Amino acid sequence: MRGVARAATLSALFLVAAAVAAQAFAAGPDAKASAAVAAPIEFAGTLESGKTYVAEVFFDNNALHIWRPAKDVQVPRNHAWTIDWTNLVKFPALKSAATRARPQRFQFKVAGVDVSSGSPMIPWTTVYRCEIIAFEPVAGAAAAAIRRK
Repeated sequence: MRGVARAATLSALFLVAAAVAAQAFAAGPDAKASAAVAAPIEFAGTLESGKTYVAEVFFDNNALHIWRPAKDVQVPRNHAWTIDWTNLVKFPALKSAATRARPQRFQFKVAGVDVSSGSPMIPWTTVYRCEIIAFEPVAGAAAAAIRRK
């Protein structure tokens, strides 16, 4: 009788484990993506494809005319870099002069990283393709508060 009870217990445990595995499989990659969006990383200088970040950004009105992180992006020596905000058109408020005049806090996901060879003066260019998830003004920050090196 002991063998039968043990077999029944093992069968029940197997069924529970199979049900849990089926739920995890049914959730699929979207569950992992929503978990990544739910827990963004504070930007500290490096960007990796597939990760979601939160960063203070400002509009570079002088040189590149793009939204740039307030903290420097760390790239290898002899690399230039830029960020291609792939869904910027979904956020028309980011095009207004009033919004561009103040730092913003972006939540974004790095969709891809492209590294290519460029001119002999700057041999490599890294383009970070990023999708904005949300943004908000930085409280109490003025445009003059952020200075670039």
